[in-house]
Formats: sequence, C-alpha cells, structure tokens
Amino acid sequence: MSTIASPLPATERVPAPGPALLLCAHGARGVAGAAARHAGVLRRQGRFATVEACALYGAPKLETVLARLAPGPLTVLPFMMAEGYTLQVLEERLRAARPDARLAAALGAHAGIADLLVARALKGLRAHGREPGETALLLVGHGTTRHPDSARTAKRHAAAIRARGIFAEVGVAFLDEAPAVAETVASLAAPFIAGVGFLTDAGQHGASDVARLMAETGRAGVYFGPIGPDPALLPLIVEAATLQ
Repeated sequence: MSTIASPLPATERVPAPGPALLLCAHGARGVAGAAARHAGVLRRQGRFATVEACALYGAPKLETVLARLAPGPLTVLPFMMAEGYTLQVLEERLRAARPDARLAAALGAHAGIADLLVARALKGLRAHGREPGETALLLVGHGTTRHPDSARTAKRHAAAIRARGIFAEVGVAFLDEAPAVAETVASLAAPFIAGVGFLTDAGQHGASDVARLMAETGRAGVYFGPIGPDPALLPLIVEAATLQ
C-alpha cells in the first residue's frame, strides 16, 4: 500500500538556490553591527542559500563563521566603505581560510552609494527647513594613512555628487587622515552644513565623533548620521554581491 509523503518540515527544506553570502564588517565596538542586521533581513528574504555576518576585528570572527558554513559557492561582501587597508587584510585572511570563496568589491565602491548619501542629506534638510542650494554637504569617512584608496572612494562619490549641482558645495573630511573635519569645514562658505557619515556603523565614530567634531567648529549645521545602518542599503548589498 503506497503512502503520500508529507512535506518536509521547514527546518529540513532544501535551501534557496544560489551562493551563500557573508557580509564582513570591520567590527565597530567589536561586533558585526549593521552588517549583522542587514544579514538577518536578507536571510528572511531568501535571496541566497544562507546569509551570515562577521567582523575582521571582533565577533563573530571571519574564520569562525567560515568554518561553520557548508561547502559550496560562497560570496564574501566587504561591508566596508573604502577599498583600502582593511580590504587588503580581508583578502589575505580569506585566501588563507577559504580560497574557493569569491570576494566581491567593497560595498562603499558601489555607484549607488552616492544616491544614498544625497537622499540622506535631502531628507534631513527637509526636516530642518533648509534648502540644499544654500547648504554645503560634508561627507565624513574614516580614512587611514596606511592606504591611499581609503580616501579615494569617498572623494569619488563627492565628485559625482558635486557634478549634480544639488548642493552649494560638497566637501570631504576624514577621522584618521587629512583633511580633518575642522579643516574642511573652514573651507566651506555655505551658511549651513549637512554632515553625512560615509561610515558603515553607528559606533563611536559614526554616532558621536562626527557630530562632536562638527559642533566644535561653531558653524551652523547638523550631522545626519552614518549610512551603514540605512535599510536603503539592502538593494545595493544584493547588487554588489551578485555582480560578477
């Protein structure tokens, strides 16, 4: 007598087709932070076989997460805004632990990041009753003197935004290399400054350091936070992970 097999329980169902995706963050405050939150959303959407997050300098550690992932196609997306020193470290550690994995370009290099930076500033300016044509947009990145590409990515987005003519001025500053926030702010003539963090997380740098540095200049302006935690990043994460 034949019987009809019942559907597999949810925990035993075959994973969605496609590679696994690992978002690797620098590790603000020692954790994966915004990368982990984005990974959770993507996991529920079922776009990839599985989605995990890790931190280069925190928990869960890159090598720990790689060890527990099942064999098979794997894309590692650097949840980083720059293509510099930290990306080099990730490449070396990934090559040693999982040489078959595909390493995507750093998320911050995606051309759509410029749109997100603009949208964040415009939304904040509307809330404060300010006009973009009378405002200087200040992009603040982390930066490092250990690799020139760390600054180039932010400067490239600033140039793209400047070419659109939306804001009176567009300036770039960094936390760990020149020009510093005070130096760039001093070069801006617009009566109001809209600061946006070209940063992946709302850690100490992303949440408080930039706001403090802007306030210390004595200029009128508001810091609208880092773009890393923004849900609008999700489509860019998917695109960056699937581009060959």
